[in-house]
Amino acid sequence: MGTIKQVLIAATLFAAAESATAQPAAPKRIILTEVPKAVPIGKRWVLKKGTTARVIFKPETLQSGNACNAAAASHRAAGTLISGPLPNLVEYAVGISDLERSGGGPLAYTLSLGSFTVMSRGGGMVEKDALEFKHGQTVATFSCLDEMEIFEYPEKKLTRAEIGWGIIQLMTVLTPADLKALYGADMKTIRLMDNEGNDAGPGYVLFPNSINRLEVSFKEGGVGMAYVSQYLNPDFARAHPNVKSQWMFPGGIRLGDPMERLETVNSKPFRFQAPGSDVGGTVMSWNDGFLERSRLFVVLGASPATPNGADMELDMNDEGEVSSGGAKVKAAKLIVEAIGMNGVE
Repeated sequence: MGTIKQVLIAATLFAAAESATAQPAAPKRIILTEVPKAVPIGKRWVLKKGTTARVIFKPETLQSGNACNAAAASHRAAGTLISGPLPNLVEYAVGISDLERSGGGPLAYTLSLGSFTVMSRGGGMVEKDALEFKHGQTVATFSCLDEMEIFEYPEKKLTRAEIGWGIIQLMTVLTPADLKALYGADMKTIRLMDNEGNDAGPGYVLFPNSINRLEVSFKEGGVGMAYVSQYLNPDFARAHPNVKSQWMFPGGIRLGDPMERLETVNSKPFRFQAPGSDVGGTVMSWNDGFLERSRLFVVLGASPATPNGADMELDMNDEGEVSSGGAKVKAAKLIVEAIGMNGVE
């Protein structure tokens, strides 16, 4: 990844015809770099065909004899952007209809944007006239581009149907009042407790008397945390052992998923605290895998298929941590017994 340059970005014309309710007249300009940036809660980032955007090219883009230069010179593409969340990476070729030099150095140009080609890792390609990234997604420049500006607007409020069972979608709710307006009688207020049993302020529970019980806290700016656990409603869990919470976390992870599901999404083994301690089963490191920046916290525990005592006989390092890649831990048949996602820092 390249180093973020301190580049003075001049004012540009955002020429799309937008209504006052759908698109604010003066969007905020965000500078994308090779270091992935996350779309903030309550915001969306937009690029549209027919508008202009400032870029900083990689040096090779202006040197003849390479693919970047050929694509830009022929006005096919300025380069690519890449978005997550990991591991669902998608590339977007940034089409251009024109480009011209601008202030800010020899590599700075202003582009008139053309269409965008969406290139999924499955090999499919779709052409679009606009790109829109929402909270829960990360965006970065990729080939040919060092920096590119993108335009930030307020997020449109989602309906309960649009949120569905998606935790990332739920993270767009900004206040307890908004949550109450969405869920009504399906939401209850509780008192949260910290790790030492002290009162940590108000919290909110969705679907308190079902397997879909979800605890939510708020901080200034939006959701602070959303959390599910098989221990939040143990009576229901015991009465309905084959019923699974419908809440879906990044990577498609759900309560009760096998440990191997986490490994698949993360793309590599990870480390968790050995069972038996106060934080037993808690994932301590994703080992720079795809879930490293996911803001998830996960606790593993025994499943009905776990051989008697197998979860207490795992090989561990000097810090009391276990690798998910070990033979004994795989034989223990562990599952996700609690999972949460942090929102506003």
